[in-house]
Amino acid sequence: EAKIECPNPTVVFMPHCCSTLCCNLLCANWSPSLANLVIIGNSFAGYELRSMMPKQKKKIVPMLQVLPYCRELPLKELPSAAEAAFSDTSVHVFPRDLLPGPGDKLWATRP
Repeated sequence: EAKIECPNPTVVFMPHCCSTLCCNLLCANWSPSLANLVIIGNSFAGYELRSMMPKQKKKIVPMLQVLPYCRELPLKELPSAAEAAFSDTSVHVFPRDLLPGPGDKLWATRP
């Protein structure tokens, strides 16, 4: 279910995982400790673009809420054999200086 708290710096490799798993990981670390995470997985911005209906957007609320505080780095220049398989894969980091502080309303309730 990916409901894993990561109190230490952690790289999580989640290629092709459903949005639910990624959202569970975000929710389990819903605090400034998101700075400890590096997520390699499907593009958060891509999920946002593909979620046109309100019901779809509701499923990715944690991603949408942290997107402004996330640096998303798409994997580039992959060998042609891997390009199709990982075309939507990005590295997601949450720089501490971009994240709201511990008392911010963003952290008040987990999505």
